[in-house]
Amino acid sequence: MENHRPILVLIGGGSKVERSRIISVVDLSTNSLPLKKYRNAMQDRGLVIDVTKGRRVRSFIVCDSNHIFLSSVHAETLTSRIESGEDD
Repeated sequence: MENHRPILVLIGGGSKVERSRIISVVDLSTNSLPLKKYRNAMQDRGLVIDVTKGRRVRSFIVCDSNHIFLSSVHAETLTSRIESGEDD
């Protein structure tokens, strides 16, 4: 039987998320009002986790559990890490 080891993606601030749990990476450089509303709604539900360590939020990661991880890493960088299967 093959041993399944989850692939973890470094999302910033030393935090990692299992790649298979990630639904979307959202770029926040556009300063979009709908994205702000979505983030605030999830914050009100207690589903936002800030891993920026006080840095500027550049993107967020939406997971299958409806949790949102706020990240200081650019969305392009996160997408590259996810697609490459980079295991830290």
